[in-house]
Amino acid sequence: MCFHKNKELLRSIWESSGRDASPERLIETKIALLSFKKKLSTAFSSDTGAGDRHSPVWRYVAIAAIFFLLLSGGYILFLINAHRSSDKEPVLAEIIEVSTARGQQKNVILPDGTSVTLNSESRITYPSLFNTSKRQVYFRGEAIFDVSSDEQHPFRITTGDVSVEVVGTSFNLRSYPTEKDISVSLYRGKVNFVYTNSQGFRDTYKMTAGEYLSYNTNSKSVLSLNSDNLNKSNWTTGSYYFKNMTLSDICSQLERIYNVEIYIRDAKLAKTPFFLAIVEGQSIDDVIDLLNMNSVIHARRTNNTIEIY
Repeated sequence: MCFHKNKELLRSIWESSGRDASPERLIETKIALLSFKKKLSTAFSSDTGAGDRHSPVWRYVAIAAIFFLLLSGGYILFLINAHRSSDKEPVLAEIIEVSTARGQQKNVILPDGTSVTLNSESRITYPSLFNTSKRQVYFRGEAIFDVSSDEQHPFRITTGDVSVEVVGTSFNLRSYPTEKDISVSLYRGKVNFVYTNSQGFRDTYKMTAGEYLSYNTNSKSVLSLNSDNLNKSNWTTGSYYFKNMTLSDICSQLERIYNVEIYIRDAKLAKTPFFLAIVEGQSIDDVIDLLNMNSVIHARRTNNTIEIY
């Protein structure tokens, strides 16, 4: 067999030995090598010099085999890296939902180490594995989020029509569907509060540590205050502070805290602003006594039902 004929034959074998594999399918070296050896055996089986391992043909075969292994190994590595760096389908994750009932609090640790302390009547939904560019969770109610820092994977909370986007931070988020206001108290780090403004466009308010934000879902307006100037509740220890809140809003929170039903018989009274402070350890009967200290309120409890008139 002449040199040029051997060269063209080896080239045709090389070009048909798996080099055209698609990047979507990773090639294993052993499989590619077996394919190459099989094609060599078939091509040279009819050649008179094929049985002589000292012939020029086998010298070219040895060189071609080494060349093939080097290139195919590099190509395989390329495919593996391309596969790993591509936007492949994420591994399917189980959807987990944790909720609390009235009068209940619960701590949840998310897959990335983020700690979430749920207040009563709250719910958080999250995947068992964060495997996308964002750590996405869905939430309603009230909770303290202590988010693990990961700049490559921002943490996003969707609640109603707004979202809170952070990297690593600590804050209190309150967003009950039955309340018109969504509020954020930022203890540490930074927060992007994304909402729909009064013109109907998506807007972003950038919060810094020590800031308190309230978003009215009816007027689509944002109110920002320095939280250091606020008398804040510490619901994790059972302390609450209600200032200039309507009696109706105060009672809605008392229902969640103590798992009771409260009926305000006077509509005008329900809209009247009041002040109420609850310290750790006070029972619902203690709270009723506090309400009755106000000369315009008369509260009476029967089992789990409270009437105010």
